[in-house]
Amino acid sequence: METGAYTLSGNTGIITVNPGATVYIPSEDEWYKAAYYNGGTSTYSLYPNGQNSITTADANYNNSVGHSTDVGSYGGDPSSYGTFDQGGNVWEWNDRVYSGSSGLLRGQRGGSWYNLGGPLYSAYGFYSVPSQETFDLGFRVASVPEPSYVVLSILASGVLVIHRKR
Repeated sequence: METGAYTLSGNTGIITVNPGATVYIPSEDEWYKAAYYNGGTSTYSLYPNGQNSITTADANYNNSVGHSTDVGSYGGDPSSYGTFDQGGNVWEWNDRVYSGSSGLLRGQRGGSWYNLGGPLYSAYGFYSVPSQETFDLGFRVASVPEPSYVVLSILASGVLVIHRKR
């Protein structure tokens, strides 16, 4: 990681993702869209189960299980991007930087198993010092998919057609 997605050596402040990284902590906008956007209707829901209401059957919150669960435990409600359990379970860090009275802070989203339902709501965000470690805090990684063979083939065909026309 020191020379990959993040440069860690010698860094004493907020660490930001390196340009061209393919696996990283998502931005707040990326996290939000993955949790609340419905690609089929081009709308956003109020909760990360794709609905405008949520129950403990949809997500691990309100201490309903008493601990965090494996991602996919609430597999009935994946997002349009195929993500699971973005509501409840553990607060998830995102790459947003806030400036607060105690210095630079990082964003968190989604609430945890220990919280009531309020933090699962789409308008609810939180932030804290990046060094915070708690029993209900974690992260999710995002990735940039590699271009598929089909896309590369189409691009290569287009280059050949353009080359032949000259």
